[in-house]
Amino acid sequence: NLIEEAPYIQPLTRILKVRAGATLAIYHRLLQIEDAENIAADVVAFFDTWKDGTGLRANDPIYRLREWTLEDAARRSTKGRAPDYRFVAYVMTAWNKWRDGETIRQLKWTYTPSNRMAWPVPH
Repeated sequence: NLIEEAPYIQPLTRILKVRAGATLAIYHRLLQIEDAENIAADVVAFFDTWKDGTGLRANDPIYRLREWTLEDAARRSTKGRAPDYRFVAYVMTAWNKWRDGETIRQLKWTYTPSNRMAWPVPH
């Protein structure tokens, strides 16, 4: 299915400068969520909103993800980007918060020796 899913990711890589491989893997993984009605429609809605930013408020998880993605892309030539695992964790965290209908002030996932947040498993 990756061949069929890849063209959907291309606008995100162009508009938001996201990592193509990691984004495709996330898209594919989200489509695999079981026991969820209309998961494909939710995945498309999430990615479309992330890409377009239409109708987002500052406390929306997708807004926070979009802002972080744009900042990360801007840093790539000066400081370097965040590692791929952090990118994946942020997307999965935003997805879970969005699916749960939660609002957030800051998109955050940390994994340091003193603070180890659990890996976000999409639901």
